[in-house]
Amino acid sequence: MKKVPEVFRLWFAELDRWSLMIILMLLVMGVVMSFSVAPEVAVRLKIPPYYMAIKHLFFAFVSIFVLLFVSLCNERMIKRMAVYMLLISFMMLLFVNFWGESFNGSHRWLRIFGLTLQPSEFVKPAFAIVAAWLLTMQSRGEPVPGIIIIWVIYLVLTFLLLLQPDVGQTIFLTLIFLVQWFVAGMPVMYLLLWMSMFLFGLITTYLIFPHVTDRIQGFFSGADQYSQVNLSLRAFQDGGFLGEGLGGGTLKTYLFDAQSDFIFAVLGEELGIFACIMVLIAYTFITLRSILRTLGHHDLFVVLALAGLLTQFAGQVWVNVGSVVGIIPPKGTTLPFISTGGTAMVAISFAMGAVLALGRLPKDTVFIESNQLKSEEAESDDIIRIVADG
Repeated sequence: MKKVPEVFRLWFAELDRWSLMIILMLLVMGVVMSFSVAPEVAVRLKIPPYYMAIKHLFFAFVSIFVLLFVSLCNERMIKRMAVYMLLISFMMLLFVNFWGESFNGSHRWLRIFGLTLQPSEFVKPAFAIVAAWLLTMQSRGEPVPGIIIIWVIYLVLTFLLLLQPDVGQTIFLTLIFLVQWFVAGMPVMYLLLWMSMFLFGLITTYLIFPHVTDRIQGFFSGADQYSQVNLSLRAFQDGGFLGEGLGGGTLKTYLFDAQSDFIFAVLGEELGIFACIMVLIAYTFITLRSILRTLGHHDLFVVLALAGLLTQFAGQVWVNVGSVVGIIPPKGTTLPFISTGGTAMVAISFAMGAVLALGRLPKDTVFIESNQLKSEEAESDDIIRIVADG
């Protein structure tokens, strides 16, 4: 009867409780902001006033469950879940290119049981964990051609993503792979080759995909299509340091993706630059604290997995905020835990749940095998018996 409470006691004792608390606070902030922006978005989309907010609330609860469940898992379970997730995501990427819903010329979404899913969101954390596993096996001298298998997986996924086309997710996948291989000990010549290939890929996408060409040209020329960025900058200006008050913003009516891509601008107008700074500090705290907990870790898999997962997490924050403030060309990337988007929220919750699980002390085992429990109980009984006899 005491086994399950003991499991949770160990989990809570070894968990990075500060990061968990901040993640939960970000999720709550996301729910609050979704209710603030929902009526204006509903008018534009011709849906019930709080339909999107209620949907966001539902996925927030799902995300909390996923976050906590994954954080309870041990290393072996996380590896297995990542493999299954990668296989399912691969199948969904195949389907999405033929039967997916089209929006602005891209096929990125599947509608299943009334829910719209974006398979590419699950590809990133699953790939990061599987790649870390394969790189670790190869580094240990196991008879597994890890880097070759990773290259095959990477090229197949990249091909399927570019068919949609989804250049942004392809770049994220590339960065995850690059960072993990570099941490694993990539030779300098390979690094230079990677950088050359990456630059060549960026130039190629600029020449091949019209929407990429338009975004980059518009970014440097200040075209009218970038009025959304100008509106977001004006939102920060109108909000000032303390903001107009929750629900008091007006520019969210004109921002096309106020509930997702530009939620940071809505946050700046209604709660002020101070709130934006606190959110950025929260993201930075989670990232740096997770990195610090990996220092001195002897398990290469944990180090590589966290490197890939944190690259995804920090990269999404940087791209979203950079797009909103006009530092980089706009890219449809959600702000983790705050932006509306069910698939993206659940996927990043899985990723950060894995970060919390792997960030525990080395050799932690939360889900202990039953025979191991029995042996430990037998050992404790022997100790009690020896003490009693003494």
